[in-house]
Amino acid sequence: MVSVNMISAKLSDLHDNIAKLSHELDLKRKEKESQRSFVKKANKRIEMLEEKIRELTEQINSATQRAVRAEEESENLAGELTILEDEANEWNEKSSNVQEQINMVRITISEA
Repeated sequence: MVSVNMISAKLSDLHDNIAKLSHELDLKRKEKESQRSFVKKANKRIEMLEEKIRELTEQINSATQRAVRAEEESENLAGELTILEDEANEWNEKSSNVQEQINMVRITISEA
């Protein structure tokens, strides 16, 4: 037959186990809440970083487009500069020819 002392001891052990399990459950709940908070903060940080990456990517794309346009404009201006330099050289040559003709006319006039 089971004695009252044995039942009392068993109940005491069960009570101790329940207290330990309850304490462990509280710890696990706090740990879980802490992990949730950490994950929430990490997700928020990830979202912020992703937004920053999107902004920087847009800025890079915009800068790249501006650089391409600037390079095209530079090529156009370089071509225009070459044309203007050629034209200036032609005008300088014509000016030299005219100056030579003027000098020849002066010499001819002074000899006459």
